[in-house]
Amino acid sequence: YAVAHSLGAKLQTIYMAATNQHYDGIGFMSFNNFGFASTIGMARSFATEFRKNSDNGSIFDGGPEQEMMVNTILNFAEAAVGAIGVEFTPTPQDTERLIELKYKSSTAKYCEKTRLFVFDDDSLDNSFNFYNKCCDPNSNDDNSNGNGDNGNGDGDIVSVSWLQGTHLTPVYFKFDLSEITQDVGIPNEMASQAVGGFQGASFGNKDELSGLVDEVCNWIVGKPPANRPPSTWGAAEKDNSDGRQQQGPPKSLSGGIVDAETVDE
Repeated sequence: YAVAHSLGAKLQTIYMAATNQHYDGIGFMSFNNFGFASTIGMARSFATEFRKNSDNGSIFDGGPEQEMMVNTILNFAEAAVGAIGVEFTPTPQDTERLIELKYKSSTAKYCEKTRLFVFDDDSLDNSFNFYNKCCDPNSNDDNSNGNGDNGNGDGDIVSVSWLQGTHLTPVYFKFDLSEITQDVGIPNEMASQAVGGFQGASFGNKDELSGLVDEVCNWIVGKPPANRPPSTWGAAEKDNSDGRQQQGPPKSLSGGIVDAETVDE
């Protein structure tokens, strides 16, 4: 099985298009195919989610002054990159062509083995575009918005699980100073004083993560999606096309359009 999240899912897609490697199942969480300028904007969303989901007073809470400084830096970087026209290689458009030409037509039958895990409060997700590149966008059947019944990979359409959460739902950790001091035999009060009273920190939503874990496990054992996308799924992506419109050809970070392939010597 191959399971990947966000930009990791994009990298996995490129690798699979190049190698045609066999998998029993492919799971992509919050598939992301943003351009370079949009990726800088993602940092702002990540910072917002860190502040929203982490404990009050945690290491991620830098206060309003730090937030203002970070926003200023990101605004400048995003404007500069947009003006220069720097872009990833492969570009988002090139990646979409790879999906259409190689992922979709792979002899390893990638599309019918793929499950997309989509979160209902995720503004950094491009799963709808990925779905349409694998499936017939002109189809009038019930599969046209991810509502197919091919949870076990029985058909030729990507299956989609609709979950509660955000782009960072797969990220969860909890750090407890008392657990460490107990393991090393240091009194907790002494250790707490040494680090300025710090007791621990946590990030993420455990309940949402548990829902994701259950859905992934059910998918692996062959169960269909517990919940499927609503009819409005993908409306934002269709409206703004991920903000990737540019004036003229992009300047690539490394040369040219990538045709995903390997060469045997």
